Amino acid sequence: MATGNVSRCGYCGRENDVSAVACSGCGSSLVLSREAAGEDRGSDEPRRHRRLSRRVKLFGAIFTLLLIFAALFCLPQFSRSLKTKRESAEAAKSGAITWNGTPVFFARARPRDYTEETLAEALRQKLTPEEASQAVNPLSSTPGMETWAVELTARATNDLQKAKLLCDALASHRYDKAFRFPGVGTAKEVFAAWNTPGASFRCQELAYLYVALARAVGLRAYFVSVEQQCDGGRDLHHCAAVFLAGQALLSDPAFWFGVPHRSFTVLDDVQAVATHLSGSGDVKASQIAWKLAPNLSIVHLNRLPELASQGGWEEAQDEVATMMRLDPEGAMTYYARAMIASHQRRPEQAIELLHKAIELAPARDTLHFLLGDIYARQGKLSEARKAYENALRCPSSEEHAQVVRQAIANLTNPDANYYLARGREQHVQGDWDGALTNYDKAVELGSGYAQAYLSRGCAKHGKGDLDGALADFSKAIQLNSKMAPAFWMLGHLHYDRHEFSEALGDLRKACELYSTNDYVHFRMWLARSRLGETGEATKELQEYLDSHRGAKPEVWPSTIGGFLVGHLTEAELFKFAESGDKWTSAAQHCEAYYYAGSKRLILGDKGTAATYFEKCIATNVKALIEYASAAVELRWLKGPGLLLRNGVTPADANEGVEGVKP
Repeated sequence: MATGNVSRCGYCGRENDVSAVACSGCGSSLVLSREAAGEDRGSDEPRRHRRLSRRVKLFGAIFTLLLIFAALFCLPQFSRSLKTKRESAEAAKSGAITWNGTPVFFARARPRDYTEETLAEALRQKLTPEEASQAVNPLSSTPGMETWAVELTARATNDLQKAKLLCDALASHRYDKAFRFPGVGTAKEVFAAWNTPGASFRCQELAYLYVALARAVGLRAYFVSVEQQCDGGRDLHHCAAVFLAGQALLSDPAFWFGVPHRSFTVLDDVQAVATHLSGSGDVKASQIAWKLAPNLSIVHLNRLPELASQGGWEEAQDEVATMMRLDPEGAMTYYARAMIASHQRRPEQAIELLHKAIELAPARDTLHFLLGDIYARQGKLSEARKAYENALRCPSSEEHAQVVRQAIANLTNPDANYYLARGREQHVQGDWDGALTNYDKAVELGSGYAQAYLSRGCAKHGKGDLDGALADFSKAIQLNSKMAPAFWMLGHLHYDRHEFSEALGDLRKACELYSTNDYVHFRMWLARSRLGETGEATKELQEYLDSHRGAKPEVWPSTIGGFLVGHLTEAELFKFAESGDKWTSAAQHCEAYYYAGSKRLILGDKGTAATYFEKCIATNVKALIEYASAAVELRWLKGPGLLLRNGVTPADANEGVEGVKP
């Protein structure tokens, strides 16, 4: 539209010079604009403009439709992408990792390499000749294994392919049933059993075999201890590591090749030997493992069952403390803590710890089994049955499965073990009559069961029936001449009867069978001192403390040892006995007062000795041997006539106790 000397564009409204042909703003034809406003109406320009306008509108409509179609098609894809990212984030948060087919490499230092000769020399440097003779290399191979390794990797064109082919071959026998071996098989043993129908093997056994096969085809392979798996689990686990181009790659038949486990330690062959020894179930072997690899949590874990069975609970607590330092959040660390809590009559704490352990390692049968035992001792039979059934779903061996089945049967038809467990519950509470009732039933059902006689003898000793205890301890030794606790208790019994020479002989026999029980050495010191050999006894005990753990005051048994050899005063002993935990404080004071009283008695101070023995009794920790011994010593001090009913004659009572008259 034209106005005066300007022409207004009919499309954008911009004013232009009247002589302009096109709008300086939008570029539209001003001629068309003027014609559309009525100028030159006879021309066909308005018609062309309308056609152009329609084309523009059509193009806009098509473009809009394309945008709508794209949105409809891409939105589901975008939504799925967001969902995938969200799920990945949640998986990462929960610790779950899935394999994308790409092996993961780690920057780790490669351990020292050993030949059979250099490994044997390394073991000789750390162990005595007798100990070195018990060490077995679980990674050694045979010519047959080497031939098989070459066959398995024949198609490989590089080391990475060799490593993967071996892992794939072993994955077919990963454990999905009860294990073949009662203990842990070596690489040679696994290879020999490989073609047995239905054979399956532990992760540890497969790792042994993998390392042996990989080394046979020239790979640098090592045994690995896994602290935290790729899925976040913290159960004990083992695999192998192969070093390629200076980096470590984990080969784990139980998971996959190149698995990204979160925390692991690549072990040298000395540590692999220690790991294998620790799982043998033998006390001496576990002690050798401790000397070879004191910084491996599994070494300390595997000492616990034997320590518990031999009555070494104080040392077991030291092992658990070490595990808490090495692997504080591990499933088996919680399990170990639960064992101690159960022994200390803290069933609710033990149950809580076991639930934490099961959350981390749901397929570990020992966790469910201990939980079932605790529930059974509490009389919660339905909970016990459920826990036992869970254990039966993941048995670690057929032998363990049989034990679990018997435990389930015991809930309705008890056997000797059931009554033994019930007796122990009453025993630790000092309920001697209740314990004896159950132990009598255990002896009746298992007349050849040495543990039943030993337990009953301990209860009789606690009650003061020294003759009855002597008969049961002797029967236990007759049934099992290698039963260290029976000799230990027999030594205590002879000591309490003031038969110090006989006591020393039995205690030395206990040491031969189980040399690391601190309390056996403490009682030996007392027996030798009562025989007038205090100087020699102190020298012997000091040598033991120096070789065993150095008499560190912060460790309670070593505190007692330090007191007996003269490094600590009575006041210091009593101070170290204090604890923030009520039960621990009572137990340690019970022991402290007994040993302080015994030392006073050796020095001839019977008045103070009697006072300390009375304080020992006042702690009311009846389950401790020191409690029972203190009660007997008080009867000796108050008059031998009190001991007549327990089979000790007045002459016996007077012998060795200066100043006591019949």
